[in-house]
Amino acid sequence: MMYGLKAVITTKYGKENQASLEIGDALYPYDPLVKISKSVYGGVILLYSSLEFNEIITILRSNALVYARRIIKVDRCCPSDKAVSYTHLTLPTN
Repeated sequence: MMYGLKAVITTKYGKENQASLEIGDALYPYDPLVKISKSVYGGVILLYSSLEFNEIITILRSNALVYARRIIKVDRCCPSDKAVSYTHLTLPTN
């Protein structure tokens, strides 16, 4: 299993710390390297783990999560400086 960004989790604005604690507490026994961090956006936290996404979901479903609203799988992640920006695309003209 490869360690990396596995999910983006939404929560009510201002409840990021509580959501991080409840998710971290649920996953830590299965993955002591689990890391949950706040994003630059309010109400959004990032989940880093060595577990597979399906394992994460199974574990979290077995816990009574109060603060997490949505858990979105991350398929791929790249640094923002390497991301394609539409402002830099040049379309061919006829």
